[in-house]
Amino acid sequence: MLNSETGVLMSKKSKIAVLGAGFIGFNLIDRLIIDGHEVNVLDRKSCPSNLIGKVNWFQADISDNFDLLEILENVDIVFHLFSNTVPGDQVDIQSEMLMAIEKTKESGKIINIETILGSEKSVYLPKNSVDKILMVDVYHEFNFPVEMIASMKNALKPNGQLFLIEYRGEDSKVPIKKIHKMTEKQAVKEMEAAGFKLKENIDNLPWQHCMVFVKK
Repeated sequence: MLNSETGVLMSKKSKIAVLGAGFIGFNLIDRLIIDGHEVNVLDRKSCPSNLIGKVNWFQADISDNFDLLEILENVDIVFHLFSNTVPGDQVDIQSEMLMAIEKTKESGKIINIETILGSEKSVYLPKNSVDKILMVDVYHEFNFPVEMIASMKNALKPNGQLFLIEYRGEDSKVPIKKIHKMTEKQAVKEMEAAGFKLKENIDNLPWQHCMVFVKK
């Protein structure tokens, strides 16, 4: 059977290993669980609460010295989603995260990445310097959303785009706490107040909005 979303030939129920649980990985894992597959996950982060008991989670780096065969035992399909850091500016307010990126840069000899230590109120990027900003399930966590979005607007070029990924608040079937969801109406209202307008809401994710905002 060919899965229409993954494009991979799979039996009715397979044992699948997902190596790397980033943005793509988490959405893939959600789909695999819905389809009834047994899933082993390898990632550097600890297992999120909404996946506890639903997957077999192994917290480690793929480059660590551990027995990879334990994860791959009797596995039918492997999705290898680990990759080098995406080119561009990497902003975080935790110096530990930036140190991890710098370590990856050094080991991978990556030269087109610049790490920037931000704050709860600013991304500290130069004015009109960025083409695109991606926020994945993070906007609703800001302590100072008005200040942070103003900072991002300042950093975006005139034709720049802000991608806001948030779990759909309109869908009661999405198994995420309401406090971690947003409706399109809510997002548009808050972004318009910050000087943005909705360009499109890309319907390509099973549980999340993918809203693209541009400057008014």
